[in-house]
Amino acid sequence: MTAAGTLRLGRVVGRDYGILVALAAFLIVVQTQNDTFFTQTNLLNIGQQWSSVGIMAVGMTFVLVGGGFDLSVGAVYAFSATLAAGIGAHHSAALAFAAALAMGAGVGLVNGLLITKVNVNPFITTLGTGQMIRGFALVYSGANILPLESHFFTTLGDGHVGAVPVSFIILVVVFAVGAVVLARSVYGRWVYAIGGNDEASYLSGIRTDAVRTSTYVLSSTCAAFAGCIYVGRLGSGQASIGQGIEFDVIAAALIGGISIMGGAGAMWRTAAGLALLAVLQNFFNQTNVNGFWQSVVKGGIIVGAVAIDSFSKRPRKRPLRMVVQDVGGRLWRRPQRGGPAA
Repeated sequence: MTAAGTLRLGRVVGRDYGILVALAAFLIVVQTQNDTFFTQTNLLNIGQQWSSVGIMAVGMTFVLVGGGFDLSVGAVYAFSATLAAGIGAHHSAALAFAAALAMGAGVGLVNGLLITKVNVNPFITTLGTGQMIRGFALVYSGANILPLESHFFTTLGDGHVGAVPVSFIILVVVFAVGAVVLARSVYGRWVYAIGGNDEASYLSGIRTDAVRTSTYVLSSTCAAFAGCIYVGRLGSGQASIGQGIEFDVIAAALIGGISIMGGAGAMWRTAAGLALLAVLQNFFNQTNVNGFWQSVVKGGIIVGAVAIDSFSKRPRKRPLRMVVQDVGGRLWRRPQRGGPAA
């Protein structure tokens, strides 16, 4: 292979699989600093701790690919945990679980309708509804911790199949289903289409408002499901949990290479971004890095990921060249985009 061909291959690998290269490199660095990282106990512990964020990241991927944005997932996560604990303490676990998921789906539906029918900006919509839902959670719980003893929820959040946490198994299944739906189904193609060009999608017959609304319903339902897992793991729910968790969810998708512009990305990219974020957090914890610096690094990574995405999609301008044109018997020189002058 020629030097030019090698350079082109390197650019393609860096552009399409850079997140995997970065993840592999970081894993090597972490292992050299801590030889217990690749132990079964540590890896399964990471999977269990990040299962809730990962499940929410699956729903967020559909929203971002569809050209949207959702800042309400943290509040839905908290209210779901609070609602499940409150209802589960006096009624069946099935009712508590169903009520939590229904609440999540309802919030997503409201978000979607406000964005598609009232034309409110997604950032403003989900920021506002997130504040409202967090407030409802505080009112419902009285700002108290609500304990819950339930075999169903305990199994969901803290159960094991052999040595593998049930929550990690759920995370893998949710990612697998999300990947198939996004990449292989007609619905997934619709999500890509509306994220890439909403007007063209509408003219081609896609019900763009319905599809976009459904992505918000999916995102909020995933957040509610994650809240139920939290209740099972800790045995209680409270309205104050999940402060800022939405930024971890969004960061996992953006770090993996999901375009904030919409219309591009893949579920495996979100999985890779989640893995990188989880490894980074585990490395910070084991090396006792100050929590304030952890926030600085995470914020820098998010900004960097968005900047790289924006730069890669910036239209490239061809260099100007001067051409000679015969107009009315006179020669004129004018600039024109393209290669060297003929």
